[in-house]
Amino acid sequence: MTDRKAEEEYSRAETLVKRIFEIAIAAGGSISGEHGIGFAKSAYINLEIKERELQLMKDVKHLIDPKKIMNPEKIFGHY
Repeated sequence: MTDRKAEEEYSRAETLVKRIFEIAIAAGGSISGEHGIGFAKSAYINLEIKERELQLMKDVKHLIDPKKIMNPEKIFGHY
């Protein structure tokens, strides 16, 4: 955990998180497991899932939830 108000510390932490995710994916792992993506990992989902696949997921989500009431803002934000 870092303090978002401590800009330099927070920036270093974000850089480290991204690097950890890149290493995990390069080793054949995933940035997510049983806990899903949610808010914390949504900025990094494109490291693991290709843009075409993400767009397909967004399209399906929009078909199921056109009013954006199911888990608003999670994973896809405002798709």
